[in-house]
Amino acid sequence: MINVLLIFLVCSVIFYFYHKTYVGIYVYIISVFLAPYCSIGSLNFRIELLLTPILFAIFLLRKRRVYITKIILLWLLIVIYLFLVTFISNDYDLDSEVSYTTGFNFIRYGFLMIIASNLKTERISNIKILRLLLLVSVPISLIGIGQSIQNSYIISLTEMFYSSVNRPVFQGLMEEISKHSDYIFRSIGVFENVSYYAAFLLITTFVSLEFILRFYKYNISLKERKILIGIFLLNVTSGILCSSLTYYGGVFFIFLYFLVFDFKVMFKYVILLVIAIIFLLLYLKIKYSDTFSVYADNFNYLIDAFFNGRKLGQRYDFNERSTGDLTKVIYDNFLLGSGFRSYKNLGVNDSLYLEFFYSAGLIGSILLTIFGIWISKIIFTVHYNNRYFFSMILILFLLSGLGCNSVSIIRFSEWFWMFIGLLMIDLKETKVSLFNSN
Repeated sequence: MINVLLIFLVCSVIFYFYHKTYVGIYVYIISVFLAPYCSIGSLNFRIELLLTPILFAIFLLRKRRVYITKIILLWLLIVIYLFLVTFISNDYDLDSEVSYTTGFNFIRYGFLMIIASNLKTERISNIKILRLLLLVSVPISLIGIGQSIQNSYIISLTEMFYSSVNRPVFQGLMEEISKHSDYIFRSIGVFENVSYYAAFLLITTFVSLEFILRFYKYNISLKERKILIGIFLLNVTSGILCSSLTYYGGVFFIFLYFLVFDFKVMFKYVILLVIAIIFLLLYLKIKYSDTFSVYADNFNYLIDAFFNGRKLGQRYDFNERSTGDLTKVIYDNFLLGSGFRSYKNLGVNDSLYLEFFYSAGLIGSILLTIFGIWISKIIFTVHYNNRYFFSMILILFLLSGLGCNSVSIIRFSEWFWMFIGLLMIDLKETKVSLFNSN
């Protein structure tokens, strides 16, 4: 059944993308978020690895002119640099291998930016894919909540679509649930990692609140606003249950943002949110009275760790990490980095900044910083009316990067890089043309 569903999704995306590009992109994003993993024999991979190059090839065939902006050229230069560094970096006799999948992902991000930045004539925009993100957040949040309270239908869905031998995180969740039928679990949604899930919920919480508070700016009707309030509360509930410092810390900055720009309106929603949280906690206390204290202790630990910086200190304390050789690898490849080379027992995926510096070294990190500054400049010039909104989205991604590689999150990264590409639609600069047909 899963293989039939996957074939249907792939064919649907290709069909719509060929006939109506913007519809194909919407279906593509939804499919990437919700589709199960593809399995061909012992090979297990995600649907976007197959779809992205196919869509890019179709895009090149259909478009009479395809332009590449200078900032995308910079990204492609960074990718070439990382591939070159991969084969000249020193592995110091450690057990290492080249992660071609990671390299291919970086190429795919370039493909997505090229597609998105050439969609000026299509009926698509950053605001529209932000709305699409909120739509997708509904089933994902429901899956996460179901995992936390062990709803039998959600558990069966997780086992059927998102759990396999090659997905150890989901397997671990299933094993823990089978042992403790009365526990409240930290949910992971469809992302395999609590920090990934928290980063996703952080963005959807912020976007939904932005649309609610400034509904007049985005032409949102009263009916749509009520729906958005429901989505917002659903995302907050999921965020609380995932019990991640990434989410709790990020929400703190979201409140600061709205208190600065919409203090009076925000005050009303803070009261509404507090009431909703109280009712949620009371429900959990009554429903899971025997084990609620375990969840409460974890919540208290994370809050305490946030304010005294203990969790952050642990994550960036190389002496405390199980990856004892990480410091040596980074230090010895300080200038150029290690590229797409991965080392056994060296874990850097829980930090965007560690992974970038580990992979790109000083030179590559400077290039990546220039790329980020360039994106910020585009937001403040081309998207002046939404400059604070879009900037805050990027800031939340960067804050999430303290706990995970937030710009390469499984399933979420496709949406993120499409969003970055759409920022470049109205760039007024000389662009490189791949094709110049009349």
